[in-house]
This record gives sequence, C-alpha cells and structure tokens, in this order.
Amino acid sequence: MVNRLKMAAKLWAILGLYEKIRKEAEMKEAKSLIWSKTFWTNVIMLVLTAADIMPPKYGVPTMAIANVILRLMSNQAVVLGPGK
Repeated sequence: MVNRLKMAAKLWAILGLYEKIRKEAEMKEAKSLIWSKTFWTNVIMLVLTAADIMPPKYGVPTMAIANVILRLMSNQAVVLGPGK
C-alpha cells in the first residue's frame, strides 16, 4: 500500500512538471517544421541511408549523435503548421 502511494505521488509530481513544461513551451515562439535543422538533418540522413550511400550501421548512430547535438543547440519549439 505504501509503495502504491509513493508511486502515485511520483506520478502526480511528473504530471505537474509536464504541465509546467507544456505551458512554458506554449509561451515561447515556435518555428515551422520546415525551418528546423533537426528535421532536415534527419531527411538527409534518411536519404543517404536509403540510397545506400551511408551504410545503416553508421547511419543510425550518426543520425542519433546529430539529433542530440542539434537539440542541445536549440531550445525553440517546433510546430507542424506555420510558426507563431
């Protein structure tokens, strides 16, 4: 019973944190997906891998590393439609 209460408390805290982050993201300017460097990097890496220019064993880790680097460089939200 105590474990369930602890888990419920953690879940409640996580949900509260999620709402705080969501509200903060809504307040920031968002850009269109078309202007996202991360999106275009993924498209290019997918094309290189699909065209067998880059072997999948190198393409997937390279794409993951590129995504992490680009995400660390940006804190701007992305939306599917036109940006704010």
